[in-house]
Amino acid sequence: PEVLLIPGGEFIMGSEEDDPDEYPSHKVYVDPFSIDKYEVTNAEYKMFIDDGGYYGSTYWTEEGWKWKSENNITQPRYWEYNKFYRPDYPVIGVSWYEANAYAKWAGKRLPTEAEWEKSARGIDGRRWPWGNEWDCTRGNFDSEVRIDDYLGDCKDDYILSAPVGSFPSGVSYYGIYDMAGNAWEWVNDWYGPYSEGEERNPTGPAEGEEKV
Repeated sequence: PEVLLIPGGEFIMGSEEDDPDEYPSHKVYVDPFSIDKYEVTNAEYKMFIDDGGYYGSTYWTEEGWKWKSENNITQPRYWEYNKFYRPDYPVIGVSWYEANAYAKWAGKRLPTEAEWEKSARGIDGRRWPWGNEWDCTRGNFDSEVRIDDYLGDCKDDYILSAPVGSFPSGVSYYGIYDMAGNAWEWVNDWYGPYSEGEERNPTGPAEGEEKV
């Protein structure tokens, strides 16, 4: 899969306009990093399964391997549902443990929350990957799920998921696809409050109960 290099530097993380979980908006500096241009597809994830990714603890955290073993997990949830399992569609139904194991198997890692957000919104503080104006044609969105009353009924042709890269008009500042719409994406950080001041390469709390 194609990988893009995101340059180091400052950007505005968080928002004063949306969900209180995003307060406060503040400056963050991140070093250069790489991130995939597209979401992980079913075809790519199948390579991990076929390579025995679920049958050895090499790529799993200790907690993840325990969870996988105790629950007899051998593939993502919904893996065999025809409406989800198409080679060029994003893999869904994966826990954080599975996403992290896949990333290690692929020789990569999950991004930090700060890295993911910079990849999505760039350095100009934009509200959406493509800019500040809501446009439901720029991604795969559910017309019945309202985001601050932006969605309304403007996308009645919503589908559960779409092939990765289906919305070129919705790419982010750095040219990354599906940073809004389609599938939710895991990052490495534990969920926790934002800092009040400037930060450099933040990695989130040292521990927690939920991953971002």
